[in-house]
Amino acid sequence: ALFYGLFTNAAGLPMTNIELYATDGANQYEASGITDGTGYYCVGVLGGMGDWYGSIVNSDPALAGYVISQNNGTNIAVGQALPVNLTALPASARISGHVQDYQGNNVAGIGIGTYANIGGVNYGAYAQTDSGGNYSLSAASGYWMLAASCCGNDGLDHFGLADPLPHPVTIPPTNVVLNLTLYPYGTPGLSQPGRFGSSGFAFLLTGAPGTNYTIQASTNLAAGSWFTILVTNLSDNWASFQDNEATNGRRFYRALRGP
Repeated sequence: ALFYGLFTNAAGLPMTNIELYATDGANQYEASGITDGTGYYCVGVLGGMGDWYGSIVNSDPALAGYVISQNNGTNIAVGQALPVNLTALPASARISGHVQDYQGNNVAGIGIGTYANIGGVNYGAYAQTDSGGNYSLSAASGYWMLAASCCGNDGLDHFGLADPLPHPVTIPPTNVVLNLTLYPYGTPGLSQPGRFGSSGFAFLLTGAPGTNYTIQASTNLAAGSWFTILVTNLSDNWASFQDNEATNGRRFYRALRGP
């Protein structure tokens, strides 16, 4: 199968000699291509393998002043040629910071990415931390989500670390500092809370596949009393759960690794 298309800037001028790559959803395979002198590219991939993320752009000095449109995932069939055009939007701000592990050590060489929907188009930027654990990303006005790369030589799995939840960033201000602390692989996270009816409350649990997690709740944090509502073993990196007994006006949740 094949992704192909045109890569231009916001003025419609071609972005030339830029490397692009596509990865499958399971992060098992990767393919790449380079834009020609007119901004066109093609990337050959394996069809029939689920979603491919085919519009992510590698870190390149020529893109330092841009944020790039992104493909959130496309299921491509064997023999299919799928057009994916890309746009480079001029950056008006930067997101920068320092990355350390839970023991305070600098984390060098890890990928940091950020994504936003601007005008109905998804944009993203990517960088790797330097030897001191510092990073700097291009950005534009909008609501961004920032996270460490999950996989590969620059990913969390390579370092044996976890960043349980993405980090929201709002632009403006034009320059935002966001420092990250990464935790041991398998550290749980709870996100995307939402109430359903009068007694249901749902959330997303992230963690390590094959690991046991205990979800606890409390109605009074001052009393320090927690009770278990669920013990589960994750079969994937995340799972959605619902507490059907959430009838209290206040109810707090936490996730523990184990038993």
